Amino acid sequence: MVMVLMGLGLGQEGGDYNGGVGAEAGGVGGGGGKEMVPAMFIFGDSLIDNGNNNNLPSFAKANYYPYGIDFNGGPTGRFSNGLTMVDTIAQLLGLPLIPAYSEASGDQVLHGVNYASAAAGILDITGRNFVGRIPFAQQIRNFQSTLDQVTDNLGADDVSKAIARCIFFVGMGSNDYLNNYLMPNYATRNQYNGPQFATLLVQEYQQQLTSLYNLGARKFVLAGLGRMGCIPSILAQNTVGRCSEEVNQLVMPFNANVKTMINNLNTNLPGAKFTFIDVAHMFEDLLTNYRSYGFSVIDKGCCGIGRNRGQITCLPFQTPCPNRDQYVFWDAFHPTEAVNVMFGRKAFNGDLSIRPSSPASHRPAAATPATVTIGPPPLPDHNLRRLSPPDTSTIGSLLPPHQPPSTTVGPPHQPSPAAAGHHHCRTYRWDTTVGPPLPHLPPSDHHRRRTYCRTTCHRRTTIAAACFRRTPPPDHHHCRRTCRPVPPLLPDASAT
Repeated sequence: MVMVLMGLGLGQEGGDYNGGVGAEAGGVGGGGGKEMVPAMFIFGDSLIDNGNNNNLPSFAKANYYPYGIDFNGGPTGRFSNGLTMVDTIAQLLGLPLIPAYSEASGDQVLHGVNYASAAAGILDITGRNFVGRIPFAQQIRNFQSTLDQVTDNLGADDVSKAIARCIFFVGMGSNDYLNNYLMPNYATRNQYNGPQFATLLVQEYQQQLTSLYNLGARKFVLAGLGRMGCIPSILAQNTVGRCSEEVNQLVMPFNANVKTMINNLNTNLPGAKFTFIDVAHMFEDLLTNYRSYGFSVIDKGCCGIGRNRGQITCLPFQTPCPNRDQYVFWDAFHPTEAVNVMFGRKAFNGDLSIRPSSPASHRPAAATPATVTIGPPPLPDHNLRRLSPPDTSTIGSLLPPHQPPSTTVGPPHQPSPAAAGHHHCRTYRWDTTVGPPLPHLPPSDHHRRRTYCRTTCHRRTTIAAACFRRTPPPDHHHCRRTCRPVPPLLPDASAT
């Protein structure tokens, strides 16, 4: 069966693993954190690129302000104002931020490497309008170079065992549509109809993933394509500013074919475990219920020029919107950090919660499934409905079963005697902190405020990172309803 990531989630079976690939192979270990896997290796495009294009002769770069305006250290090559989705997943796995292949060296590679490249595609010809980029096939060859380097230092047998326990995150395909099939200077659209092109892509994709398997990869996380017809670049192509259902329908066969491919690979490749992240479902839920998630703008980029701020993407030193946490899109193509963090957490934990659309009849009613969640149960909400999960396994099966399934990520929390019997988080309140001056920010934003929904559970404080915003909602009940307590990506709130 296809392991679709809408159920219990990556963090459900959270065994701990201390050290990177080198620790398992007898070499240098990790940073002392609670690591669930030895390492994570990342392949993809600009949605998860973190700097591999910086030194290429390419038009697809993001190593300039205002990219990285909310990232500690400023612009790095990430196509966002801050963290990407894989940054969030890495931190939840207990790993450090995974370095770019172009910058990784020495012991840095022992916790994984990011090979993703903006404008890259499954097909080598994809993205040629941007000149320099690293297609998926070349990313795999770069991984082989890393593997050879580690093997020379640590030994083939031990490295092979460690690699089999690592996560291989792959997010490919967007550019094969946006910067190939939908581009007028490509002949692809005249050669293939939509389903034929999806078949071509997935056939090539399967061969490439099999190559990774032959290099030792066993645990794969494949991200599907999102609602590409709703990004500002596509919205800007019509005067009414509506999502292009033609584009949304165009990419649906790709997602369907990838799920079928995953079934085949899980059956035919011994020891392989492939998991699918349903990004299209996440985006549909977000765009339908964006206000419930704390967003207010879904049809414009925070940084860009022209209609929907999507006709020209974010330019060097352009002034972005000040309320970035309220925007779904950062530029013409990419989500904001707030969305990336939210999607990363959903990808890790699993999330069946779907708030009803209007009218409610648009979504069929379904029985509430039994689920394991992180933190306390939400307040009763008769307007909240849940969709039945697919009849599949979850990404949690990729983690080593060092411990019984737990309702929390990481080691189980032992409540103090004083907290015995108090199984729910009692305190939900808004706390505002003032960040330190950041030199890469404009003067008006040097002391920006961020408001967090903070909860206290078993005398332990957690912060819901997806609830960053400048102004708190008017009541604490809204805080509890919309902010799901989770293990913090930020320092503990007691330190703020």
